[in-house]
Amino acid sequence: MTRALWVLLAATSFAAVLAAQDAAGESFKRSGSRRGYAHWLELLAANGKAIDPNATDAPPFSMRETCKKCHDVASIEHGWHFAAAADATDRGRNGEPWLWTDARTGTQLPVSFRGWPGTWRPQDLGMSAFRFVQEFGRHLPGGAASYAAASLEEGRFRLSGALDVDCMVCHGAGSSWSHERWSKAIDSQDFAWASGKALGLFDVRGEVKSLPDELDPQSPAGRAKLPVTHWDRTRFGPDGKVFFDIVRVPSNDACFTCHSSQAVGEGATPRWQHDDDVHLRAGMRCADCHRNDLAHHTVRGFEGEVHPAGEAVASLSCRGCHLDRSDGHGTVLARGGRLGAPLPLHAGLPAVHLEKLSCTACHSGPRPTANSRRVQTSLAHALGVPSQTRGAGDLPAIVEPVLARDADGVIRPHRTTWPSFWGFEKDGAIQPLTPDAAFATVRRALRIRKDLLAELGEGDAARAKIAAGLAEFAKTRTDATAVFVSGGRVWRLGADGKNLESSSHAAADPVSWPIAHDVRPARDALGARGCTECHAADAPFVHAPLAALGVLPDANPPVSTGVDRLRLDAQLVSAWETSFAGRDTFKLVGVVALAVVALVLLVLLFGAVASVRRGSSAA
Repeated sequence: MTRALWVLLAATSFAAVLAAQDAAGESFKRSGSRRGYAHWLELLAANGKAIDPNATDAPPFSMRETCKKCHDVASIEHGWHFAAAADATDRGRNGEPWLWTDARTGTQLPVSFRGWPGTWRPQDLGMSAFRFVQEFGRHLPGGAASYAAASLEEGRFRLSGALDVDCMVCHGAGSSWSHERWSKAIDSQDFAWASGKALGLFDVRGEVKSLPDELDPQSPAGRAKLPVTHWDRTRFGPDGKVFFDIVRVPSNDACFTCHSSQAVGEGATPRWQHDDDVHLRAGMRCADCHRNDLAHHTVRGFEGEVHPAGEAVASLSCRGCHLDRSDGHGTVLARGGRLGAPLPLHAGLPAVHLEKLSCTACHSGPRPTANSRRVQTSLAHALGVPSQTRGAGDLPAIVEPVLARDADGVIRPHRTTWPSFWGFEKDGAIQPLTPDAAFATVRRALRIRKDLLAELGEGDAARAKIAAGLAEFAKTRTDATAVFVSGGRVWRLGADGKNLESSSHAAADPVSWPIAHDVRPARDALGARGCTECHAADAPFVHAPLAALGVLPDANPPVSTGVDRLRLDAQLVSAWETSFAGRDTFKLVGVVALAVVALVLLVLLFGAVASVRRGSSAA
């Protein structure tokens, strides 16, 4: 039933796209001015009717219905950010996946509709549309998945309503929109009330989360149990309209809602010591490069990006802004320097570096060190939502920077995490169990109440608990082998049925995604302090070890180095580094040798000239 729902969801989303295309000729209001428009709006409910804040049964307002009178909301809903909850379209290189995390079962499952390497599609995990929105809606600006599912009247969407595309997430000025209130509304399953709560337009008594599944919201008794909206009447003008403080170009703070990160754990520097991205320090905005058309197809800025609008966006990448593009024969095809970007000289840098390395490999993220640092992100750790319990060791475990080659063979810095989940292996394929499906067995067999990582213990005791859990799971299926994926390994019961054994498997491989920020200034770029920053026997670029992080304590976790991740020949690397070790001395000796040779040649030349002169005098 769940798979059928997702098929219908995809079909509904596709139909919405076609409808948007058919409506392309529809007339929407435009001011035509570069000055922002003052938005005094009549608020409309989901049924398209105007809201009377004095009515005792006043419903929440619908951002979708309110805005679509002037804006092509049907197209906007399928922009890059909004379609993250349903879009399976390949739009270039992979990005950060959603990480379905559950501390009780030690689960961290990479999830994406876009089929990125190492991720699972929600529908293949049995994750319903409603479950997806409830789990990740805290960092979703609303979107097509919620509309499609709600239109199908699936499960609890009948009670919660749709999670509207919320324009104010990005376009609200200052602090007019509250991420905390938005997140709390999602947690309470008050999807239809989320926009109004985040804007402080009303207070809500009751919550959908407490209502039973079988409640009929259309019946008088059902309607009486739904949350009650208490509007702030002071927000309405004499004409019944409400002012929305809107900016045309989103501020950096709006982007930081979903694109923040912080280093955690040992060695993490406090935020007041961070310098941030060099572009932001220069006064630029995120939206200066990451622009979008009316359909909100945001420019991602990677090399070779093909924009859905068909417009050329190459000049909004690192190379496009900073470098000229030529045909290789001296003819300049496109000039860099967009937005005043300086032209890097890369003096003394062999051209091969610009072919094998991305700009971000040297200029972005933290500088490589002997050990990768642990980092938390907004999407993975709910940054932006106040918490008294968030700790450095919270799942999911993500590390950076990890230098590795992408599918195109170019070296880029990445963030990396390792999947962790309970599941079953059959015919070589592993199917994860969702946290909800695994918890009952984990709690009964392992006596885990809140946090598997904290309550598991160490050494043999931890392994014994995992073995007990696998033995319990094995009782539920006889046609497959119970497994626990953690730390880059697949753990299963040995032949004795008591001890654990492990092996490698694609389902346990790390999942990585490229990072491009924060950008460091040129003098702090990798290699700016000399070639040996990369070409030395102890250079982190090549030799920094990366040990897999898992829920199950592992004394000997899988470890890789840059030689592995960059797919280099170890012997060639060693020879190359040896040549660099004596390169300065070699250069000095070479210069001295050339000077001596030049001196000898000069002496010989002067001798020959003198001899010729003496011969001429004698004649």
